Amino acid sequence: RTRLDIDARRELLLEIGREAFAADPYDAVSIDAIAHRAGVSKGLLYHYFSGKRGFYIATLESAAAGLLTAIEVRRGEAPGDPVDAALAAFFEYIAKHAALYRALVGGGVGSDAE
Repeated sequence: RTRLDIDARRELLLEIGREAFAADPYDAVSIDAIAHRAGVSKGLLYHYFSGKRGFYIATLESAAAGLLTAIEVRRGEAPGDPVDAALAAFFEYIAKHAALYRALVGGGVGSDAE
């Protein structure tokens, strides 16, 4: 593997996390497996994120940011009603990322406020 800079490594970890938490509930996701898949040590993953919960929260925050970006881009590009454009982008995102969206809104750590 090529050496990644800090931002690229963090984004790779978040991408793997989005896939993992979309596929499995929080308790079933293994940080060891995430680290192995990313080609990093578990310690390095914990350097980027403050444990499994911190990684989970960062992963869902990145998913939420992706949703908001999709809505903003569409709303800015579409002619006509910006609310219609935003809703269309919202539903397209859900259709394309259904499992990740379920993880985002369903949560996996109970009623954690974060």
